[in-house]
Amino acid sequence: MLKNDKFTYKNKTYEVRAEVENNEARVRLYENDKRASPLVYCVNIETIFDAKMRSFPLDLVDGLMELVKAETVSGRLAV
Repeated sequence: MLKNDKFTYKNKTYEVRAEVENNEARVRLYENDKRASPLVYCVNIETIFDAKMRSFPLDLVDGLMELVKAETVSGRLAV
């Protein structure tokens, strides 16, 4: 696992996990170690590297993790 972050929404504890698979960083939402949504947010490793080399101000994986959390809390991501 690359990164993980837990948060609570509607009295449930969720975990956003970033993992590296097939040359991509993939971000998924879990509840109690089970996938809470079928959606996978991903970015290619080369894109992450290029962004860091060009001093892009946002960590792309962190941005995807925040997007998953925001979409869960806003109700756009069905769980």
